[in-house]
Amino acid sequence: MEQQLPQYAPLLGDTEYLILLLCMVGIIAALFIWRQKLSGGMQLKDIFKNKSDDEIMLISQKPIDIKTRLVVFQTKDCRYIVLLGQNHALLVDKIPQTPHKDFEHVLNQESK
Repeated sequence: MEQQLPQYAPLLGDTEYLILLLCMVGIIAALFIWRQKLSGGMQLKDIFKNKSDDEIMLISQKPIDIKTRLVVFQTKDCRYIVLLGQNHALLVDKIPQTPHKDFEHVLNQESK
């Protein structure tokens, strides 16, 4: 004689599964919105924004003595000449970068 095992109903039906899935998506969306408000309104597009505009490029560095060196670096707008020591940093000069069109315009005016 074979013993028949009792047939159990599935834990979740199709509609219950869909309701659970929608609730989980709603909770995740609510947490994301709450996080956005806490972080000062950072938008989703800011997360994926290319940060290459804020790069600092090291142009040159020369040692002055054992503990001090002269460093030139560039950001998007300016070049900076900085004297770096073991316990200090001194801004020597700030050189604004001009667009190439303005430079050509000034060069053409000088040659006339």
